[in-house]
Parts: sequence; structure tokens; C-alpha cells
Amino acid sequence: MNGTGKRVIRGRTMPGYCVEWRESGRHRTKVFTLKKMATQFMRALTERFERESADGLLPVTMRDASREYLLSIETLSDSVKGEYATMLGLLAAQVGQDRPVARVTTADIEEYLRARSTWNRKGETRKTSESTLAKHYSYLRRFFHWAAKRGYCTGTPTEGVTVKPVAGAKELAALPTDEDIARLIDAIDDTRMKVAAMIGLTTGLDRGVVASLKAQHFNLGERTITAQRRKTRRSNPGNLVVPIHGALITPLRQLFDRTLPARPLFPGYMFRAWYRNARQAAGAPWTELTVADFRKIASGRSQRVMPLTSVQRMLGHSSALTTSRHYSPVDPAAQQAFDRLTLPILEDTPPETQPKSA
Repeated sequence: MNGTGKRVIRGRTMPGYCVEWRESGRHRTKVFTLKKMATQFMRALTERFERESADGLLPVTMRDASREYLLSIETLSDSVKGEYATMLGLLAAQVGQDRPVARVTTADIEEYLRARSTWNRKGETRKTSESTLAKHYSYLRRFFHWAAKRGYCTGTPTEGVTVKPVAGAKELAALPTDEDIARLIDAIDDTRMKVAAMIGLTTGLDRGVVASLKAQHFNLGERTITAQRRKTRRSNPGNLVVPIHGALITPLRQLFDRTLPARPLFPGYMFRAWYRNARQAAGAPWTELTVADFRKIASGRSQRVMPLTSVQRMLGHSSALTTSRHYSPVDPAAQQAFDRLTLPILEDTPPETQPKSA
């Protein structure tokens, strides 16, 4: 293939740009009036020949494919994009940055999972949890499915992995009682953190959202907070309007007077030290739950006094099904109806006697 740049007819040079190449044993020629059009045709022709020589696949390297894939998931949260970038960077470093995606094999994926099963930190070897490995495997599978649709590989090498990591079942911690929550609030010695904790326990707002709240986000007249959740996959999530408990109106007015309008009211809420100290001072009413579980506590307590649709709007879910699947306690009406089922009455049985020792 050759771009001569001139059009020659019967020994005379004519205006235009000529592209010459050989295909199926024949000499082919195509003439363009603009050089830009000739250049684009040559690039497309070269790409087609490379695709045919690679069994119909584009020879895209892991570096270029990773860069393109990260741009395609721009609407995801920063934390998820960071996890994808880390995963793709580790895989590219293992197989080679300039290696075509089509040449990544199942053995490379298995080697990647084995290498990630243990990791070193400050000279100490630590074991990666099965759930983390399962997340890495899920990310790899999505990446190669995307690459297959783009024509960079055939199938996905993740399908042939012999031992797939499986995320273990997460143990659900029991929700604290109202007495435990009151004891924790009383144990918080900082007024700002006490108000922030009460906002999180009643509205279900994420920790980062509560920490960034300013006076402009509050409407004490209508007793509402207007904020925006950062942890969302939607490119335009919109505002979230949640109610304020009546007991927080007076403390919030006092905090407004002591805080500049442009500064956040609860910046220290992001740090876990206040929660750890308060939990210890309260006698550790619960050990498994963290500040991130305040959203679950708020949903469970709110559904005692509000309809499910109202809780759905407060949490910012797109449907009530999401709320009922992840954050709903037992329905009191269903519990009362459940007691009407007929069961045989169990008679009192004597305690089991211990066998006599020989």
C-alpha cells in the first residue's frame, strides 16, 4: 500500500491524491481531491487489513483499551472509577502494557487472582478476603465483555477461570434499640457531633453528605434539608429533600449563629474518632455497627411511623422495591397476621437427663 500523493494519467500529473494498494493479487487505485480524505481512507484501509490478519480483531493494547474503558465509565462514582483504574493497571503491569487485549488468556486472569490473594503492607503479608477477590473478578469480566463488543477480543478469558472467587454471605448485625441510641447520643461530648449524629440517625443521609452540610442547605421554616447524594451512578442525581426532626431546630439555630455561612457545620463528622469514643463511653451498646449503618437504622426506625413510599423518597431510592429489599424491617401487619396461623401447642417436656457415668 502506498500513498503517492499525485494522480498520474498517461504520463501527465493531474491534481488530486492517489492511494495505491494490492488486494487479492490485484493492483488497486483510488484518487481523492483532498489530502485529508486520502489520509482517512489509508487509515481505514490499514485498520481493515490489521483486523483481517488478526482474525477480525483490532490489535488494541491493554494501555489504550484501559484508557478508553475508563472514559466510558465516567458517570460512575470516583471511588468505583478508582477501583477500576487500579484493577486495570495491575493487570496491564502483569501481562504488559503493549500486549493486545485479544492475547490475554485465562491463565493470565488466574495468575492475576492468585497474585491478588495475598498482598504486602509494611513488610507484612496479608490475605485478601474472598469478597474482594470476587469484586476484582466481576470488574475483569465487565471489562472483557466491553472489549468483546468493541471487537478487541473474542469471548472473554474470565469465563474459563477454573476457581472463581465467591463473595461470602455478609453477617447482618442486629439493629440497636431506642435505649441504646439514646445512650450513645448522651455519650457524645461535642455538640456539633451530637447534632450531626442525630441528623444521620433520623434522615439516613450519608456520612459525607452530613459532613458537607452548610446553613444554606437547611430550611428551618419548612423543617427540611436539601442535599445531594454523591454515591450514585446517575450522571444527574438531582436534589434530595429530607425532613428535620423538631428536636433539632433549636440546636441548629445556635450552630448557625456560631458558624460562617460558607463553612460546613459538621466537618469533623467524617472522622471516626468521635464515634469510637462515644461508643466506649456508652458501654459499647453495639460493636458491629458503624457510622455507615446509620442509614440502615434511620430507615428501620422511620418505617415504624411513616409509609414505605415516604421512606423511599427520604433515602433517595428510585423505587420502593429497593427500600423494601435492603432496609425494611418486619411488617407489623404481617407479624400480627402471622400469629393467626394454626400451630400445634407444644407441651412442656422435662429437661434431658445427663447420662450416668460408667
